[in-house]
Amino acid sequence: MQPILVFILVMLTVQIESKCNSFVTLQLDPHCGIFSDCVMNGANPGVLRVKSCKRIEKGKSGLIRMKSGKCDPNAPRCTDE
Repeated sequence: MQPILVFILVMLTVQIESKCNSFVTLQLDPHCGIFSDCVMNGANPGVLRVKSCKRIEKGKSGLIRMKSGKCDPNAPRCTDE
């Protein structure tokens, strides 16, 4: 019983640390996320929204817009910090 209680407490703590919803669908629909200073490829729009939220939590720029397909290979890439 105690391991289950510890697991639940750990999961609640992890949820409290981040306001970003990390649930994304397993849908392959590549999109390019355009930020003010860089671009980022995402498997689908949900992935880009979560990454944008996490960037904002770290004080970086958020997602400006998305476009279908992969990003321009010559555009500066966002770091995955």
